[in-house]
Amino acid sequence: MLTKKDLIDALEPINKRLDGLEKGQQSLLKGQKNLVTGQKGLVTGQKNLEKKLDQHMEDTTDFFHQTWLHIDQIKALIEKRIKRIEDHLNLPPQ
Repeated sequence: MLTKKDLIDALEPINKRLDGLEKGQQSLLKGQKNLVTGQKGLVTGQKNLEKKLDQHMEDTTDFFHQTWLHIDQIKALIEKRIKRIEDHLNLPPQ
């Protein structure tokens, strides 16, 4: 017949194994929390990067438009100057 000590001896490895499983579960929960925290950081970083990209695109578009306007102004000045030179030299228009 099994004695109380026999039952305790039989349960001891089971309890140790259960303790190990509980510690493993706690470790997994901590890891999961770290992953969630890391994911939130990545989402925030992505949103910040998208904002910077949008601003850069807006700045680039504005710069392009300003440059294009400036080129048009220079072109008009050059055409005006060519016209004056042609008139001065009595050259026929092209």
